[in-house]
Amino acid sequence: MDTITLAWSGSINQRQVVKTALSMGTKYAGTNPNYYRGTKAYASSEKLKIGNYYFYFGWNPRYRLMDDFTLTTHLSAYKSWSDFIDLIYVLFLGEDVIGTAKIKRLDLAVDIAIPYIEVFKSLQRTNTKRVSEFSSKSRTTYFGNRPDEVAMYEKDLYPNEVDLWHQDAEWTEEGKVPCVRFEARKFNKRIPIKSLEDVSRLWSYQPYTKIQFRKPLEGVIQPHPKRTTSILESFMYRVQLFGFDTVRKEENAKGDFEKRIGKHLGPLNIDLQQAWMNRLERFGLPKPITLSDMPQNPISEPVSEVYSALQS
Repeated sequence: MDTITLAWSGSINQRQVVKTALSMGTKYAGTNPNYYRGTKAYASSEKLKIGNYYFYFGWNPRYRLMDDFTLTTHLSAYKSWSDFIDLIYVLFLGEDVIGTAKIKRLDLAVDIAIPYIEVFKSLQRTNTKRVSEFSSKSRTTYFGNRPDEVAMYEKDLYPNEVDLWHQDAEWTEEGKVPCVRFEARKFNKRIPIKSLEDVSRLWSYQPYTKIQFRKPLEGVIQPHPKRTTSILESFMYRVQLFGFDTVRKEENAKGDFEKRIGKHLGPLNIDLQQAWMNRLERFGLPKPITLSDMPQNPISEPVSEVYSALQS
């Protein structure tokens, strides 16, 4: 998981939360990835860095239907889910606000150890009307639109940060691994959970069902007539330049893609669901409670160690 935006209405002392954050960190002059578009949505906002974590706060909404207070941070920066929850308790001075927080944005991310070009020339997303690509410090491709969008971009990571290894994985001179991050970006009603209390439900969720990977079958060029070979060679050349999904749609406009080209393609073995399971396990996300997990004589609910320390 990566970017998460939490929102509250009423019952939250926004200024006290921001004051606590300011006492722990420093102001940050970066861009604002808040759930709400534009920096003018809230009359008051603050960007802070606390340790290695970045926080974006917004309060005093300019529009009546907006939430009173929002907090955005990047979960991928935390070592574990419990680290994130503990820091939330600290920011809210031990107040239990987990149950009242509404999730407004949630990015479900995994990192695959494979060169970007191998994915770029093979990824297909079903029912996608928009595909766009741009380059800045890293190449990025977007599939679909908000509130259901998938972003794919390259990122160099240390081996212990990789969720799934592919046979085509490479290494950099610095000992890092070139990876492709897949982010299923969910907003509003497309978010699979409504609150932090439901987070264990993500174990049964499948974020990447619309994504598949296709590549030419081994030896597919040689056995075919010259015209078929020419069509396949042209397709393979263009997907490296413009991406599989873009070229597929162009070919569909000319005729039946599956009949002309698709039948010569096979799967590229990338199990995104397994990568998702590995990510949740590595991040220590709470698992659903089963009957065997329940104590026979429960006395009270467990309390966060941070919360207990603050109370004492």
